Amino acid sequence: MKKILFIRHAKSNYSANFVNDHERTLNNVGERDAAIMGKRLKKMNLFPDLFISSSAKRAFSTSEIIKRILSIESETMIKMSIYSDGLNGIIDLIKSAIPSTSSDVHFVSFNIFLVILTEANSLLLK
Repeated sequence: MKKILFIRHAKSNYSANFVNDHERTLNNVGERDAAIMGKRLKKMNLFPDLFISSSAKRAFSTSEIIKRILSIESETMIKMSIYSDGLNGIIDLIKSAIPSTSSDVHFVSFNIFLVILTEANSLLLK
C-alpha cells in the first residue's frame, strides 16, 4: 500500500523584491522550520522513496532541506501542475505520477491544496 505524506512548504519571504508568487523563497524561519520537520520525520522513521514538489521555489527548497536532514537522495519530481491546476488536476497527478515502485511519497505543496485534498479524500479513494 502506498503512503503519501502531505507537507506544507515552510515559511516564505513576502518581500516586494519578488516579481511573482512562484519565485518566493524561504526566509530564515522557513529554512529552520524545514530542518525541524526533517528531524521530526527522521525520528518517526519516515524516509520517502519519492518527493513530489510544486515548482514554486519555496516548496522545492522545503523538500530539499528535508532530504538533506534525512540524508537521502530520493528523487524529487517537480510538477508545475501543483502550482497551477485545480483540485482535479492535483488528484490526477497523485493518481498518475506516482510510479508503482514508490511506496512512501512526500508531497510538498501549499496550505490551500492540502486543505482541499484532505476534504476531498474520498475522491482519491475512488
